[in-house]
Amino acid sequence: MVMVTNLQSDGKYHILTSELIEMDPHPDRETEALQNAEKVLGVAEKFIRQAPQQWSISLPVWPETLNLVP
Repeated sequence: MVMVTNLQSDGKYHILTSELIEMDPHPDRETEALQNAEKVLGVAEKFIRQAPQQWSISLPVWPETLNLVP
């Protein structure tokens, strides 16, 4: 499930949620992770397009660990 908050014209934050997103199995774990991530991101994209000016990407809290992430 994807959940977001958007600041609306009434000055209040509204919570928007998607339906449950079923993960699809795949024999190859990397392919499975990629396909399911794309599935979730496709849903998130619809929310982001509703208020792109409210979208942000966080900076890494521990940048020294970035080289540990494949």
